[in-house]
Amino acid sequence: MNVEQITTVRQREVTAPVNRSAAHAAAPAAEGFTALDGRLMYCIPDFDELSPFLIHVVSDSDLWMYVSSRGGLTAGRRSAKHALFGYETDDRLHHHHGVSGPITLLRDADATDSDCWEPFNIASSSEQIQRRLYKSELGNALVFEEVDEERELAFRYAWESCDEFGFVRTATLINRSPDDLRHIEVLDGLLNIQPAGVDLEMFRGSSCLSDAFKVCEVDRDSRLALYSLSSLITDKPHPVEALYANTVWCRGLSNYRIVLNAEQLRTFRSNEPLHSEAKLRGLRGAFLVNARLELKPGQAISWQIVGDVNRTQSQVSNLRRFLLDDRSPQRAVRSALDQSNESLKKLIGSQDGLQHSADRGATVHHFANTLFNAMRGGAFADGGRIVREDFIDFVSMHNREVAAKWNLSTLPAQFSREALIAAAEQTRDSSAVRLAHEYLPLTFGRRHGDPSRPWNQFEINLRDPAGRRRIAYQGNWRDIFQNWEAACLSYPQFLPNVIAKFVNASTVDGFNPYRISQDGIDWEAPELENPSSNIGYWGDHQIVYLTRLLEHCQRFEPAALSSMMTQRIFSYANVPYRLRSHEKMLADCRRTIDFDSAADKRAKIRCASVGSDGRLLHDEHGAIVHATLAEKLLVPVLAKLSSFVIDGGIWLNTQRPEWNDANNALAGHGLSVVTLCYLRRHITLLTELFAAECAGGFEIGGAVVTWMNDLAAALKQHSQSSSRRATLDQLGGAFEKYREEIYARGIGSNQNVTIEQIDELFKISLKLIDRSIESNRRRDGLFHSYNLLHTDSAGEIEIERLPEMLEGQVAVLSAGILSAEQSLQVIDALFDSALYCRRRKSFILYPDRAAAGFLDRNRVGREAVANIPA
Repeated sequence: MNVEQITTVRQREVTAPVNRSAAHAAAPAAEGFTALDGRLMYCIPDFDELSPFLIHVVSDSDLWMYVSSRGGLTAGRRSAKHALFGYETDDRLHHHHGVSGPITLLRDADATDSDCWEPFNIASSSEQIQRRLYKSELGNALVFEEVDEERELAFRYAWESCDEFGFVRTATLINRSPDDLRHIEVLDGLLNIQPAGVDLEMFRGSSCLSDAFKVCEVDRDSRLALYSLSSLITDKPHPVEALYANTVWCRGLSNYRIVLNAEQLRTFRSNEPLHSEAKLRGLRGAFLVNARLELKPGQAISWQIVGDVNRTQSQVSNLRRFLLDDRSPQRAVRSALDQSNESLKKLIGSQDGLQHSADRGATVHHFANTLFNAMRGGAFADGGRIVREDFIDFVSMHNREVAAKWNLSTLPAQFSREALIAAAEQTRDSSAVRLAHEYLPLTFGRRHGDPSRPWNQFEINLRDPAGRRRIAYQGNWRDIFQNWEAACLSYPQFLPNVIAKFVNASTVDGFNPYRISQDGIDWEAPELENPSSNIGYWGDHQIVYLTRLLEHCQRFEPAALSSMMTQRIFSYANVPYRLRSHEKMLADCRRTIDFDSAADKRAKIRCASVGSDGRLLHDEHGAIVHATLAEKLLVPVLAKLSSFVIDGGIWLNTQRPEWNDANNALAGHGLSVVTLCYLRRHITLLTELFAAECAGGFEIGGAVVTWMNDLAAALKQHSQSSSRRATLDQLGGAFEKYREEIYARGIGSNQNVTIEQIDELFKISLKLIDRSIESNRRRDGLFHSYNLLHTDSAGEIEIERLPEMLEGQVAVLSAGILSAEQSLQVIDALFDSALYCRRRKSFILYPDRAAAGFLDRNRVGREAVANIPA
């Protein structure tokens, strides 16, 4: 935006009156920020001409809503199990207008043969119709607007939400005629409202069965509509009462009738009279209000339809009383919506998401970035203060033995992170200190998931069963730590805790589990009935995230990091994966992990007895194995070096891809230069950290010492004339020997390691890493990102270079290997490459290459056929 545009927007913000006049409704058609009903919103004109897209309407509570630009939507509370409109994938939502969600039919009440106007029906588009889509700067309000110039009418509706009332749809009809009085009959409302008690599996797999149990009813006095099941759906031979209901009600119209059956849409379209219903059984429920409106020239009339989910009989009774007693429920709802706005501002402001800038776009973009970061990773509650009851719940959930021994009730009602660490250290219990270091007072977060990725089921878990605020978070490993890194820039005192959470969840063989939550860790297990399922270690993001967390901690909390290096207060995740021998991994690099069902079962038994600490590594006596931070930082480095292919990269041999899902095909034969670059940055950092904090040496497990020494010897023996295969066999053999030892007998007795030993390993590693990165420089000035590993007839390793990818350029620029001039050359080469999209003025992950046609796939050349042995 230029200065004149910014000035115009500011003037609109200050001078725009809060009214619903026709003049105010005629928002400018240009794309950009504009004032609508006294609020700053971003306008997309003619949005219906774009391909349909998905929009997330956020809230400050556990309410969630995803809306298609064509009007279909899904919404509910907490998770997909509690939906007002069924949770569908985004491709289906794009076809749900007129099926599920809002619908509006309008006609001239004075004309018996009047055509029906259905706003936002894409089949009725014309040059006389203008459509605009608005979203508020906070991201918590979405407005659809249609102006029909021929009819001289405008209709719009807004979606908002608040914890007190649920989802609020405010509809507005505007007479744009300067002279004519208009009489309009309206049928407006919501279709396919779900009853409480239909879970996601039932909704998707047995919708016909659930329809048979549906009951829709309207309370005569309050006009509150209830959507419930006649009984819970079960195959067991006993009745189960359904004691929850979804609710919908309307205010703002006078003399309206309520229609529950969507079949009456056809009746309205046929210009026939409608009839009210008090109850509907065995059919999908709608909530449609029918009224005759009189609009003077320039007048606008608004009404609200409000819906909520999973309400108890007590809550329904209270809502009914409110509707009967409150003379102005619309004002109460508006007040609650305004409070929700302020609550969202306060929440994101506490995470440094509010800024003042002359660039309105940058300001709103920063707020959105912070908002979605908080939704994914969580937001620090109470300014980072720890609440005693929350911490007691955390300890009890993880380790009931520690909770029983530690007199947690003596802790203050609220206290700081530093006070918690001091109290834990007084117990002289390693598990107590570990849990104190790992605790993060995060709320508002939910696991990554939306209708475009339905396999990732989210849960917005903000309250316990008693209604108290709950400290909780959940996320995939490769998602959540990037969110926490950003959050800790506002709360740097918790960087040590995030690092503790990170390393406590890593395994004794140097990898990480699949999921992280307040409850602990989780991993993927084989699903025999699901042919597309898989297990494995997601190696992506591990090294770079840990590097960045350590760098920030060195900057902001160096004393905390220093104190943790030699304290034996960290744990190992006991993920029941067992890597196969090096020889078997080379023979079939896509099948390298066996699932240890017995270990998985033992972990479940321990969890039932002790708490979620049962998923951690225990020794032969049943005690949790604790290690120093120095050891925990060393193990993943050794794991990566064990899969180091000289000049090729880090071998992706744990059945999962590196860095993003688009690299699924690289799992097995792939070699990651991306990870190699980040490993260089990580080792450089650890060299400084170990020299500063462990100059006198430190103790680590004996098996780790042997592994480290074997790797150092293998790397030291490698020279320019050495075979890549011979070096990889030595590295992989050292890792195999280590795994055999720890799988059978544990990590072993502690042994002392000198800083000279560490320094020797890091120096020789960096020398070979630097050489390998340089060997991946392309002729066009870019660097290779990934390669493929092949073995020739003699068993020697060959490296196949893949086309350019953006990830490799980002990685090499941050590796610390290039000078400023060399970095500029890479950036210039990026702009000249196929990775730069001039139309978007941005970069893409991979060049947009033409894919082979169907008949061109799976073709074998004549020469290859001739070489097939007889």
